Amino acid sequence: MKLYVIMSISSLITFSCVAQKSSSVLDRAARQTTVAGSKTESSSVSVDGVFDKYFESTGGKAKWDQIKNYSLNRKYVSTNVASFDAEISGVLADKALYKNEIINGRGFIYGIKGTDAWRKVPLGSPDKVTKYQVSDLSKEKATEMQLELYDFLAPFYNYKERGMVATLIGPDKYNGKNVQKVELQGKDARYTLLFDDATGYLLQSRLLTGGEEIISDYDKYVKSDFGILYPSVINRNEVKRKATYKITSQLSINKTVDASLFKR
Repeated sequence: MKLYVIMSISSLITFSCVAQKSSSVLDRAARQTTVAGSKTESSSVSVDGVFDKYFESTGGKAKWDQIKNYSLNRKYVSTNVASFDAEISGVLADKALYKNEIINGRGFIYGIKGTDAWRKVPLGSPDKVTKYQVSDLSKEKATEMQLELYDFLAPFYNYKERGMVATLIGPDKYNGKNVQKVELQGKDARYTLLFDDATGYLLQSRLLTGGEEIISDYDKYVKSDFGILYPSVINRNEVKRKATYKITSQLSINKTVDASLFKR
């Protein structure tokens, strides 16, 4: 009789341990299922999905794929550094960019085409035929212009072909709006980009390159002559240089661009 009682107690203890172990395994499995479910839910948003939403909301990917060249007229208005106007043209296939920065009626020209990069500084008085002193651009300035060739359209445009890597960081807030945060990493630059959940528009870019941080806040999207929407107003802050600009832009796409602009 005593032996039977002892065996019964022993069986109960064994059963209890097994039940607790099974319960623990089930709880652990349930937690793993919950985590996996959350991961599946969050993975419904992808970095290319964020980019595609931008392209679709600004005219459609088919339109963007047709871009061959562009021209911009810009005004850079500042209260703490010199203001200037800029005439800009870019040809994507040639990796060519022209910028004429006009300060007090004098144009300072910067250009790149492929691996060549130069600047032209005006000589003499503005009332005479302008002659230029031509020199090579610094490596830092050439890198800046290689980025700008795409930044003037969208920083992430053709990012894979450019050897860049994009990572979705996830949901965030910007001026009270729900946004998706994306990091874009290249050889010489890193961007942090914020996209409006509701519209898909790019609202802010933070660019780290050449020891400078450039913060651009995008506003007032308007339709270009080509049918693509673009931010007509940009508030730009060059942190290290302590230069702030309000930039207004007019964009034209696939108009004739003078090839001589891209010659030294």
